Amino acid sequence: LHNKGFQSIAAHNNIKNFWRRDMVYEKFGFDKFISLTDMGDLPQEYVAQRKPWQWQPDDFLLYRSVLNEVKNNKGGKLFFNLMTMSSHGPYQFDNDFGEGVYTFKLHEAITRLTEFTEKLEQIDPNAIILVYGDHKPALNRYFFERKVFPPSFFIKTGVEDYDFVFKGSVTPEDFGDVPVFIKGGNEKLVSKFISDANEKPFFCLTSIFDSYFINSGLFSFDYSLKHGCLDPQPYDYHKMVTMTPAWVYSLSLFE
Repeated sequence: LHNKGFQSIAAHNNIKNFWRRDMVYEKFGFDKFISLTDMGDLPQEYVAQRKPWQWQPDDFLLYRSVLNEVKNNKGGKLFFNLMTMSSHGPYQFDNDFGEGVYTFKLHEAITRLTEFTEKLEQIDPNAIILVYGDHKPALNRYFFERKVFPPSFFIKTGVEDYDFVFKGSVTPEDFGDVPVFIKGGNEKLVSKFISDANEKPFFCLTSIFDSYFINSGLFSFDYSLKHGCLDPQPYDYHKMVTMTPAWVYSLSLFE
C-alpha cells in the first residue's frame, strides 16, 4: 500500500488494547490506528435511543472518525480497515432465542452503514466500500431450534448460546457463507469482480479485489491468483483452501 501511495488507517470502536490491536496494526504496517478512546462522545440523540442491553459502542463513532480523516485528507489515496461493533453479540433471549435483539442490532448497523456510505459518496464519489462478515452471528440456540444447524453439528447443546460446542469435524461448508457487499468505483469492474469472486474462499476475494482495485503486487495475492482463485466454477473447495502453503503467508507478513 505504501508503494502504491496509500496512507493506511485501521479503526475499531472498541478499546485500543483489546487483542493488542494497538500493537498488532502497527506491526502489520498501518500508519495509524483509531480506537474508541480517540472517537469522542456519542451525540445525545443517539444516546437517548440506546437500549439497556446495548453494551456495544455505536458504529456512528467509527464512521464519524473515518469521515473526519477523509475530510482532512489533502487529496492523497487512503486505505481503511474498519471493524464495526453495533451488531456484535451476545443476543439476549426474549422468548425468541435472541432473534429480536439481533434484528434490532442488525437494523441499526445497516442504518449507520447506509448513512456513512451516503456521506462518503458526497465527499468522494469514487470511493470503493467492501463490507464482509467474519462469521455468522452467535445465535446457536436459534439456529438449533430452527433446524438451520442439525444436532449432529454439536458435541454439546444447552439452553444458552454459549452452551453449544461444535464438533471439530464441522467444516466452513457446513457453516455456510457470510455475505459480502461492494459499492462504488467503476461499475463494469465491480460487476466483473463480483462474478470472479462469488462463492470463492475469502483469501481469493481479497486477492481478486487487490488485483482489480489496488494492484499492490503482494506475493500472497499473486500466488493465489495463479493457483486457482481465478479458475472458473465449479471448483474443489477442499483443494482450494489447502492450496496455499504457510510459507507464502509468512513471506507476505514478515518479510
